[in-house]
Amino acid sequence: MGPRAFARGGRALRTIAGFELFATDLPFRVRFKHSAAERTSSESLFLRCRLDDGTVGWGESLPRAYVTGESRAAAFELLAAKILPALVGRGFDSLAAVEAFLEGCDGRAPAALVDPSTPQTAAWCAVDLALLDTFGRAGGERPLAGESSAFPPGLRY
Repeated sequence: MGPRAFARGGRALRTIAGFELFATDLPFRVRFKHSAAERTSSESLFLRCRLDDGTVGWGESLPRAYVTGESRAAAFELLAAKILPALVGRGFDSLAAVEAFLEGCDGRAPAALVDPSTPQTAAWCAVDLALLDTFGRAGGERPLAGESSAFPPGLRY
């Protein structure tokens, strides 16, 4: 069976086929210390999103209990148990539709998935970035293109 594509207003509907979630420690070259913590690695979450047409994109997050109220383990569990399973099978016909969905979420999972009082902003950040990256790649578009202009002269990453 091939990819599921449906016409909606002349645009293909792409569906989220699956996610892979990774808890990864990226070591720092030197120890990092500030008033709230001392670290030797990043303690990151990475999220791989795959669409039914094979397009893949990535999101990431750095949960911090003293910033968002989430530990990495809690954010991982929230994503794995509640958020990601509910998003598999969801379709969008454009990057603009993804942006509108995320704007409506306002930095949190839909209330039907997670109680709004539950700390979740770091977990949702990984989803937000993964959806923007994946659907942007699928449509050959740059996420939030209308929100920013070209890089200032001399600015390089």
